Amino acid sequence: MTLDLRTCRFRPFAKPNNTPLYVDTKSNHPPSIIKNITEAINRRLSSISSDNQSFNAAIQPYQEALKTCGFVFQLTCKPEQPSRSRYVEFSETDKQELITEQRKKNTVQSTNCAANQFNKWMRTMRPSETRPISEIPPDVLDCYLGSFYAGVRQKDGSEYEPDFLTTYQRGIDRFLGENGYKFSISRDKEFSNSQATLGAKRAQLKTQGKANKPNAAKELTEREEELFFEKGVIGTQNPEALLFLVWLNNQKHFGFRGCQESRQMLWEDIALKHTADNTEFLEFNERENKTRSSGKVNKQPRAYPPKAFAIPDDPSRCPVYAYK
Repeated sequence: MTLDLRTCRFRPFAKPNNTPLYVDTKSNHPPSIIKNITEAINRRLSSISSDNQSFNAAIQPYQEALKTCGFVFQLTCKPEQPSRSRYVEFSETDKQELITEQRKKNTVQSTNCAANQFNKWMRTMRPSETRPISEIPPDVLDCYLGSFYAGVRQKDGSEYEPDFLTTYQRGIDRFLGENGYKFSISRDKEFSNSQATLGAKRAQLKTQGKANKPNAAKELTEREEELFFEKGVIGTQNPEALLFLVWLNNQKHFGFRGCQESRQMLWEDIALKHTADNTEFLEFNERENKTRSSGKVNKQPRAYPPKAFAIPDDPSRCPVYAYK
């Protein structure tokens, strides 16, 4: 930073013949990194500029560097906002609004759909019951729910998938909780009858061929993998094929699931090691993560770290060669 002691103005400082260089927009960095580069540069230059005039006098080399890297962005002086109080008063209404705003849209829709469906069933099958479902005693509501799980159908009269009935149960449970109901229809013993009915209904639907998940992902066959190599989709001939090959090796040898573990992976998670006879292999040092325990941090990683051994006779298929 250059400071003028006579005017007390300051602006960014750059060494003579220094040219800023940034990540190109076409690089393989994560999109979130590339997206935030321009804002980060703009924020930094603004923070070390006393005013617009000082800012504009210093931004030319940075603006040209961004353009060279493929960014279409105009640097603009944005003074830092004054500091705010660390503590803000929140009323009960504000807290409820905050909770409502942050609830996932799909969860809200699922909750409303389940509650509406159960209320429609009540009006049709139990018209004499006029109380809101959140005011019905547990023993009576338990009977209603059991009948609902057993008898609800889709619009065309066909059976639901087993998981859809469970989604109804969870949605109704959330709706009741949000309306002050003191019991959980999915956990408390007061609703053991409807819980048992739902379990029996799910088992019955599975014997009828439901929940087979026809769209579930299938394992990659050896022939399909061979075709990928033949067509150059995976391999070491170019950066894109190499990335796909490393991703596939991580799935096969280290048991990665989907994309999350690949995104969260760090360089030191995989180590290149040698056996006693000097055979090279890769070892995956598993860190605590949430993918192996249904949302809870995994405190007990696998007993033995997974390994991928070199294939010296076939470098194109060798996980160690691809890693290097």
